Amino acid sequence: MLLLALVWIHEEVMRIGNKAVRLVYLAEPLSEADIQELEYAFNRLIAQLPFYLTKELRRRLEKIEWIVRADEKLRVVADEIKRYKETLRGDDVRLTIGERIALLQQLERWRRTIKERVGFPERGS
Repeated sequence: MLLLALVWIHEEVMRIGNKAVRLVYLAEPLSEADIQELEYAFNRLIAQLPFYLTKELRRRLEKIEWIVRADEKLRVVADEIKRYKETLRGDDVRLTIGERIALLQQLERWRRTIKERVGFPERGS
């Protein structure tokens, strides 16, 4: 008996310097470990937000984006994170208080959307 499995194939073109790199990979649904890693990444980003320079903030958001992009249900969130990441100015600049507040609100929206679609593990479990 042959069982068919659904697998998402994701293709993306990224710019690294002045070169375009084409990435093609199989996107599997988020595992429990991925969801825990995502929750940890959100918590760490929120806790250390006042200390990050924009360069480090971009790296943290990129990590969250890569985890989220693996699940097709969260494609919209990954695209929003990517757009937000591209709007950050400079590399060695700290966010203003207003920018931090706006980012915290956006992070909470993303977290809520992810929780609604795939669910985060309950705290303490």
